[in-house]
Amino acid sequence: MIKWLQKLKPVEQLIAVAIILILLMWIWKLVKAYALNISNKAEQVGEVAALQSAGMRKTYTDSQYKTFADQLYYAMKGSGTDEEAIFTVMSKMKNDLDIIALESKYGLRPDMWGSQHNLQQWLRGDLSSGDLMRLNGILSSAGITKS
Repeated sequence: MIKWLQKLKPVEQLIAVAIILILLMWIWKLVKAYALNISNKAEQVGEVAALQSAGMRKTYTDSQYKTFADQLYYAMKGSGTDEEAIFTVMSKMKNDLDIIALESKYGLRPDMWGSQHNLQQWLRGDLSSGDLMRLNGILSSAGITKS
């Protein structure tokens, strides 16, 4: 590859190096996001087991959580945020297992630049501090401890 690069004109070399660096940074961000997702899933397994042993049960089916996750994504994707759609979906969550299941079905979703983010990252990035306080109020009024 070095010989190939040396055959290029100086301007072409600069462009090629810049493209390679951008690709490497993008790959690094992607790997980091997936590592975080795996870590979160491992943490959730223990939390789910503890909550289920305490008698808590999920309120909805997996397909319903997937639908909720899709609704949240489309409420935040692109320019502008549909805060009311977010509050409507989140007000349907009845316990911590519902939140865990929703986060699991949301997984990692790309923003407009291709970076992958989980549900908490999307919410923190799209909602104002006042909206986050309102959202946490909705969750805590349902007895949900996750915020």
